[in-house]
Amino acid sequence: MNKKLLILISPFLLASTAAVPKVEMVPTIQLFSSVSLDSARSFLNRLPKEKKCLILKIKKYYAIRCITNNAKRDLKFFKKYAKDAFFINTKKEAIYPSSPKQNINTPNVLSQADYYFKKGDVQRSLELYKEAYKYDKNPQIATNISYLEGILGKNPSFLNEKDLYSYSIGAIKYGNKEKLKQIIKRNLHLSKRGYLDYVYGYLNENNPKIALVYYKNAYLKNPMNRYFIYGYARILDINKNYDLARRYYRKISQCEEKLCKIVKMRLRQLPK
Repeated sequence: MNKKLLILISPFLLASTAAVPKVEMVPTIQLFSSVSLDSARSFLNRLPKEKKCLILKIKKYYAIRCITNNAKRDLKFFKKYAKDAFFINTKKEAIYPSSPKQNINTPNVLSQADYYFKKGDVQRSLELYKEAYKYDKNPQIATNISYLEGILGKNPSFLNEKDLYSYSIGAIKYGNKEKLKQIIKRNLHLSKRGYLDYVYGYLNENNPKIALVYYKNAYLKNPMNRYFIYGYARILDINKNYDLARRYYRKISQCEEKLCKIVKMRLRQLPK
């Protein structure tokens, strides 16, 4: 592989998927389904009280699903009650509604938001996430809003380190970098764990001396983060400080992840 190409692999190409909007799932076992709520309630009353089972409305049906942390064991147990019981993942929002005072069907809105995101309608997805957030102050919803605002180049709604990092990932992936640079510069004081230093280092890579300062800050604030170590080692490498770069590359060379494979290859290519 070309030495220059390898050295310029961005940390964001390796570590920027965490903020993509997602629906959290819970492992469950379904035992029963009926259009009759009374039938579902009757079936539920036959089950052991200590089992975490509940009725969920799924389209026109009422399903009995039980939360499991050992699907094989629990499936065998529940076969005594329903021979056709089966394992299925269930959306977390359906099982654990975050607010008893919700005025809208938040799980349904979140599902629609996720649907429109996957379809490519980012603006509609953002609108739906914001609607859900009015009734459910779930931090993950805020993170998703931030990511989508970054994609669209809007001003961030949430000024905290986690959500600004999510905003940055959206902006960096889809090209809104100049506006992002100004936003991060104004909010570097929020970078307690190094994430905004990390972003600002990346945004200043056209000036490796400046980038070095911020990648180093990120590493010093969060020295166990492999991507921060990689960012710091890589900018040292770009600045031709090969001995120190080698030292930090070696800190993250012993694993099987894509990052480690890149690091191992670069270690073999570094000038002696």
